[in-house]
Amino acid sequence: MRPWFFLLFLLLAPLFAGADDLAASAKADLKLSLDRLRAERTAIAEEKAVLLQTFNELEASVREKRRQWELLKLTAGQQGADYEQRRRQLAELEQKYGAFQAALVDYRIYLESNLHSIEMADYQKRFGDASAAGDLTAEQARDLVDYGMERLRESLAGRVIPGEAVGPSGELLSGQFLLWGPMAYFSNEWTNESGFVIDEEGLSPHLTPFTNEGEHEQLEHAMAGQPATLPLDASNGRALRLTQEHEDIADHLRSGGVWVWPILTLAVLALAVFIYKVVEIGIVRMPSDAALDSLFKDLSNGRIDAAKEQIARLRDPAKSLLAEALERVGQPREVLEDLMLEHVIRWQMHWERGLAVLAVTAAVSPLLGLLGTVTGMIATFRLIGVYGSGDARPLSGGISEALVTTELGLMVAIPALIVHALLSRKAQSLTSDLENVATRFIDGLPAASTKDSADA
Repeated sequence: MRPWFFLLFLLLAPLFAGADDLAASAKADLKLSLDRLRAERTAIAEEKAVLLQTFNELEASVREKRRQWELLKLTAGQQGADYEQRRRQLAELEQKYGAFQAALVDYRIYLESNLHSIEMADYQKRFGDASAAGDLTAEQARDLVDYGMERLRESLAGRVIPGEAVGPSGELLSGQFLLWGPMAYFSNEWTNESGFVIDEEGLSPHLTPFTNEGEHEQLEHAMAGQPATLPLDASNGRALRLTQEHEDIADHLRSGGVWVWPILTLAVLALAVFIYKVVEIGIVRMPSDAALDSLFKDLSNGRIDAAKEQIARLRDPAKSLLAEALERVGQPREVLEDLMLEHVIRWQMHWERGLAVLAVTAAVSPLLGLLGTVTGMIATFRLIGVYGSGDARPLSGGISEALVTTELGLMVAIPALIVHALLSRKAQSLTSDLENVATRFIDGLPAASTKDSADA
């Protein structure tokens, strides 16, 4: 047994020796690994400390940046609010500036419209370029307002300006103007001509002389700054000019244009017909009831010659009617009635002849006046398209044509209508009287003098 143990020992001895070596090697490796682990832990700890410091620094920087961002947002909000406030203030200022400019333009237009032509030269010299440019600068606006206030003060006290005016005969007179409120006066020292000044746009001042000699001396006193009493003309000379302008009938008719002549032609024809018919119908005399009773009494008693003598003393149309009827006595009643009816109708047509001219005149004259009104309004609107509606003087021709033709048409139509009605009524009255004469003649004949149609 022992040899086997020994042999086994010999075989296992190297193994035990290698195990020790392996254990020693493992210990060495373990120690090395532990040393390396400690070194890495130390390095990691050091690196972690550095990273932690860096992280803390970055976190602090982020907090600072965030604080700065919040501060910037707050500042931006305040700046935005300030911007909106300033923008609103600017809009209000622009609105006020626009209103100021509009008021200034209105004031400038009002001032220019109230300036006398005598003052325009000085005004254009001071504000001509500014007026044409539109908006005024602050300095120009201040000067314009100062000019208006100065003009107002001087106008209240009386302002004397040298200049020239057109005299009544058309000559150019040199002298001095006195502006007092809206009134303007002119005085010429050499000719002692003085009076109102009529201001017309685009024309030189026109002198309208005083009617009272003492007014010239009063004007001289006023120009010298002394108390004076001056006449006033609120119409700026238009009332005096209106009293001096007298339009005759021919000028009035000519202002109506071409359609006046057809209306006048109808008026002349209607007047001629009226005069003719008045004379023609006015001379007609119907026999009185007493004359007819006497005539019919002779007829009923068979005194034909006496009846003829009475008929001969009558006047037409009863004379011709009764004479012709008397010659047909003895014929049937229907024949006499037809004969006398024909005679009555013939006289009725004679009396109504020409009355159609009056009816046509009464109907057509207003239409011609309306046609003249339409053509005048067309001419007026055409002139408005050319000259505008600011000045009505260029439009007076079309307006006159429109109104005069209407006036003339009605002036012709209304009398023509009345005359036509009166003459028609008179003609109907005469016709009725003539029919009455014919009826009484037939009824007054004795029964033996007429025959019925059946007997015939």
